[in-house]
Amino acid sequence: MYRKACDGNELIGCSALAALLWTRGRMGDAEAPYRKACEAGNAPACGGLGLVLESLGRRADSEAAMRLACDGGYGAGCTALGLVSRAGGRTDEALALFQRACDGNDSAGCRNLGAVLLELNRGPEAQAAYRKACDGGDSAACAVAGP
Repeated sequence: MYRKACDGNELIGCSALAALLWTRGRMGDAEAPYRKACEAGNAPACGGLGLVLESLGRRADSEAAMRLACDGGYGAGCTALGLVSRAGGRTDEALALFQRACDGNDSAGCRNLGAVLLELNRGPEAQAAYRKACDGGDSAACAVAGP
């Protein structure tokens, strides 16, 4: 049914099909429906496409898809791109991306923002980011946020 919906240009069907294929370990098959939805402007699908491409070892394409997700207002896309930036040693870029994610109420973005701020010895700001992540339901952040 998801394939029929996607073939009929229902973007939700494309995203659902891709997610199903992803959970079944069929990353290569998940690429096309995620790409179709992403190219039609579905920011969460761009985030999914970025993760699929990352798993397939296509880092440059993955980063481009994550950037589309982030620029489309999908906070988790900003968080994913921030993680890539941080792993690449681009701390300032990661900090800005995590801030965008946190501003968009992505709890994981807030938690990662807190971690970077803590590394930069900006304790009060880090605690505020951890608290926001905790308030958003990120239990790992609650353990660090303190009283």
